[in-house]
Amino acid sequence: MHTTSAPDRVMLATAAVNVKSSSGEYLPARALLDSGSQVNFMTEDLAQKLRTRHQGVTLNVIGIGNANQKVRTKLNAFVKSRVNNYEFSVEFWIMRSISANNPDRNVNITGWKIPKNINLADPEFHKSQKIDLLLGAETFFELLAIGQIRKGPNHPTLQKTLLGWVVSGKYTTNQCRPPQFTSTLCQTEDELSTIDSVVQRFWALEELPSEANSRTLTPEQTECETFFVRTTQVLPSGRLQVRLPFKTDRKLLGHSYETASRRFQALERRTLKDPELRKMYLDFMNEYIELGHMSPTNNKIPSEPHYFIPHQCVLRPESTTTKLRVVFDASSRTSSQIALNEILMVGPTIQEDLYSTLLRFRLHKFALTADITKMYRQVAINDYDKRFQLILYRESPIDPIQKYCLNTVTYGTTPAPFLAIRCLKQLSDIYSDQYPLGCRVIRDEFYVDDMLSGADNIKELLQIQEEVITILKGGGFSLAKWHSNYPKLFQNEEGEKSLEADETCTVMESLGPRKKTQ
Repeated sequence: MHTTSAPDRVMLATAAVNVKSSSGEYLPARALLDSGSQVNFMTEDLAQKLRTRHQGVTLNVIGIGNANQKVRTKLNAFVKSRVNNYEFSVEFWIMRSISANNPDRNVNITGWKIPKNINLADPEFHKSQKIDLLLGAETFFELLAIGQIRKGPNHPTLQKTLLGWVVSGKYTTNQCRPPQFTSTLCQTEDELSTIDSVVQRFWALEELPSEANSRTLTPEQTECETFFVRTTQVLPSGRLQVRLPFKTDRKLLGHSYETASRRFQALERRTLKDPELRKMYLDFMNEYIELGHMSPTNNKIPSEPHYFIPHQCVLRPESTTTKLRVVFDASSRTSSQIALNEILMVGPTIQEDLYSTLLRFRLHKFALTADITKMYRQVAINDYDKRFQLILYRESPIDPIQKYCLNTVTYGTTPAPFLAIRCLKQLSDIYSDQYPLGCRVIRDEFYVDDMLSGADNIKELLQIQEEVITILKGGGFSLAKWHSNYPKLFQNEEGEKSLEADETCTVMESLGPRKKTQ
């Protein structure tokens, strides 16, 4: 078979949802998630099926579906996730059509290796189908959840939302030409389809992640690694300070204050309607300030290149610790139509893939897990680059809006995962002679901020715990949520607890190096 490379294409995020009609019945619909749109839209066809009362208003809409339209009606509707019980109310403007089919043609996703254990918001995201709803920026950022999977430069990104995992971003396809040969073997289409399906399943079962492929760096990834080594500094406190790895001229960034201001005021209006949400949001932001992770500026817009990052709060009801997180949107475009994330390098994948990490973890007799508290925010950003991490905030709507800068690596910027994880590796290099066992665990048995380790004897288990805590503490990182199946590893006021398959795991929010005991 002959293949020719096709240019990069872009997959837009879609979700299959249910919309509540006037009779209380839920109708299936397909939604496009668009952070660039300021309002939400619904097609006339779906609106008629809902039989919901419309409100007569006029809105001029330019460029939706490559056509200029006047929208004269809007309605409120309840949208429900198909993967959980999450439901929300949205105001929609009604249009004849929102866009052409998305994607514009069926996409061959063979080889994309989408994890089987995640719930896709739209299981048929790769099939060309019509769009019934468009969820704009304010709704879009309310739906975001913590969780992202990057499959490589030729595949789109998987982002977790309250509607399920969405697939979006650039991808590369291969155009295939039919093979030029003849054969005397004749089979029906159904037979060929069955054989093809069986062979594909066999290959999927037999395939293991390729270490050779995962370790091959692109020129950009090599440059990003070189830049990190050249510019990263160890501060007197032991924390690491990094620079943002730009791949193009910072002057490409246009004005960003107006968008950030509009988005902040929308967020403020939303939180003021919900006192509990407002309190959680203010607590989160004030903690950011108190920890020194963000600080006020001189309140002037810099004359040199800079960037204001819009932010949004995301609820995570299932979390045992932080119920609300603030997410920063460094993909928001400036007046030049260039976003900060577009001019930053991504960086290479450093850690082992999850498959290998979990496989190794299951081999231990005694398990030991924990995660790093606020990992990204323990890495400092060089003062020069803080002007690209400006945000807007005020505690009360009667106060003037204040300009702040984020002082640490920020979740939502393209290189954030690389920078934070690369700092862990840097610490393992620094302490490799002093604590070889702990450094090996940090290097090989972490997946992002989660430690998945263990040992076959108690002495080594205790040594791993003590060394990892000491190494990470030297860089300003702390570990929490300790879990183990060894009942005597942790003790609290309630006595000893063991980690069983049908029990709540042993958790300690903070833990220092423990003394070795018999």
